[in-house]
Amino acid sequence: MTTWFISGASSGIGAELARQLARRGDDVAIAARRRDRLEALADELADAPGRVTVHDLDVTDHDVVTAAMHAADDAHGGLDVAVANAGTGGGRPIGTGGQTANEAVVATNLVGVVSTAEVALGLMVPRGAGRIVLVSSVAGVRGLPGTAAVYSATKAAVARLGESLAIQLRGTGVGVTTVVPGWIDTELTARVPDLVKVAAPAAVAELVAGVDRGRTTLYVPRWWRPVAGLLRVAPEGLVARFT
Repeated sequence: MTTWFISGASSGIGAELARQLARRGDDVAIAARRRDRLEALADELADAPGRVTVHDLDVTDHDVVTAAMHAADDAHGGLDVAVANAGTGGGRPIGTGGQTANEAVVATNLVGVVSTAEVALGLMVPRGAGRIVLVSSVAGVRGLPGTAAVYSATKAAVARLGESLAIQLRGTGVGVTTVVPGWIDTELTARVPDLVKVAAPAAVAELVAGVDRGRTTLYVPRWWRPVAGLLRVAPEGLVARFT
C-alpha cells in the first residue's frame, strides 16, 4: 500500500487519480480549494479499500501548502508520493492588459508546483524515500501563442524543474516523475475537439503504471511522445493553427 498526496484533486486528472488509487487500495490525501468537491469525491470513495482524507489547499500560499501537506503526512503516517497536479488556464495574450490573469496562471502552475515540491522534499529527503510527481503538459514542449503563451511557459518550466530535481536528488532515495499529458478530457480542455482528446480514466491508468515503474518522464497517453516531437519542429504557421 502506498500513500499519495494529490493537489488539484477536485476535478480532472487529480480526481480520477484519487479514484483509481483508492479503489486499488492505496491511501490518498486529496487537496484543493473547492472543498465541496473534495468531500463529494471522498463520499464517492467511502467504500473503496484505500483510505481518503480531505485537505484544504491553495497552492499559491506557501504557508497553506505547508500546513496541508504536514497534516496529510501526520494523518497517514507518512507520504510516499506527492503529486503536484494543481493547474489552471485563463491566460491572456501578452501586451493586451491581462497581467493579473497571467500572474494567476504563473502562481498556480509554477509557483504552486515549486511550493509543493519544497514541502514534499522537506518531508521525504530526511527519510531517504519517496517520489514527487510534477504535472507538466505537451503545451510546454513548444512556445504557444496568444492565450496559451503563459500557460505554455509555465508548463515548460515545470518540465525543466523536473529535470533539475532528478539530478539534485540522485542518491537520496527520493525519485522524480515529470508527467507530460496530451489533451485529456477534463474541464481544462473543454474547448478542445472531442476527436483529439483521450478519456481521463485511460490516461490516468497509464500515469499510475508509469509512476509505479519509477519513470522519470512520462507522456500520457504514450502516443503523445511522437506528437510532441513533431510539435517541436513544426513551422510557426502550423503551430499558430494548432493552438
